[in-house]
Amino acid sequence: VRQKALENQLIWLPRMGLFTEARELMDVARAMERNVPIGPGAVTQFDEVFETGYRSMVENIERASAATASAGSDDGLDDEDESDDARLVACLERLTESLLVIWLEHSRTLRLSVLEKVRKKDNWEELVQFIQTYGSDLFTQKFLNLGNVRAIMHQGAGAWLQQLKNNPIAEDHFRLVRDLDGPISLREAEKHMTLILEAIVENYNEYRDYNSTTTQSDRGDMLYTLFDFLRLRVAYDRIVWNLKPIVLAHEILVRRGRNEAAQLWRRALSERISEEADQYLRRLSDLQKKYAMRMPSVADRLGERFLRTMIIDRMRALVEPAWKQAGEPEVCHSFEILEEECTLLLKEPTGSGLDAPPWLTALEEEIESIQQHARLGDARYIDECLAPRYPIDLDDVEDTLDDWQ
Repeated sequence: VRQKALENQLIWLPRMGLFTEARELMDVARAMERNVPIGPGAVTQFDEVFETGYRSMVENIERASAATASAGSDDGLDDEDESDDARLVACLERLTESLLVIWLEHSRTLRLSVLEKVRKKDNWEELVQFIQTYGSDLFTQKFLNLGNVRAIMHQGAGAWLQQLKNNPIAEDHFRLVRDLDGPISLREAEKHMTLILEAIVENYNEYRDYNSTTTQSDRGDMLYTLFDFLRLRVAYDRIVWNLKPIVLAHEILVRRGRNEAAQLWRRALSERISEEADQYLRRLSDLQKKYAMRMPSVADRLGERFLRTMIIDRMRALVEPAWKQAGEPEVCHSFEILEEECTLLLKEPTGSGLDAPPWLTALEEEIESIQQHARLGDARYIDECLAPRYPIDLDDVEDTLDDWQ
């Protein structure tokens, strides 16, 4: 109830031009989260609260921009569309830079992957040593079957190891069991086993990719090669997560039909993050040479250069117009553009072919969402009735952002 009340306020305040109050409410929500002793890396609801508030701010700034441009046109002013888009993008950049402080502070408290536990060199080397020492007879493809891994995790790696320790036959099969309470303690073995099993479940699609495309997968003592690739992808995903507000703003722009502004937004991000994207591709190349193996799913992910999500958002924005125009006699331009985008992506196969590409899954989700709204009605209509929009001038928004500096 409390979260829903916060989200409603964050939807309504920007509609009345109260951006400062909305930002202060987001600060309050963040402070409330910090004061709850839930521990590091815990899952919280602040993601949704932040997204709701940020989305509402961006949507209302875009509406203010459109209204200001329309008023200028009615007054006979000679403002070019390009200057309107540039002004909108500049305004959104200032908003995003300010709110990113809150988002990044929150992001630092989250653990996106269990493999973030082995970011540090010492922790990573300990894990590698464990896998090299005990993985040969333990981490077989049969053992790492998803059902078996989940069964062990259900009872706990410590309890499973204790059972093996009490089983005389197990000593003949697993070196780890023979070494328990000797070279390695039960507690240390449990720590490594828990991390390994969680990483397999968390990245099972990549593990299938590893099994089907590499020869290293035949050797359990080389499982760390998969984890090294996954560590790189996790580091990449951390940056993607940090960029989430920027991607969300782009999604709103394309859905509102502000394609020129969206293009400016994409270009600005590409220029700022291009060097970082190159660095990740170089690190990927180094890993491929080091282990003499490729991981297509990881390579595809890094090959997105932080921009693929925006391309998919642009495609998703075309689905509803194409859907609505499907029965009309005129040529459906939205569908033609969507078809062209799909054709381009089909020329770039992704992964190992075991799963549908993300862009195709995204289009399917968009169609299901449109169908659901058609059957049940759009919740946005209810919000509009509960809190009508006030006319907002872009000059007032810019003055508010000036006060935030």
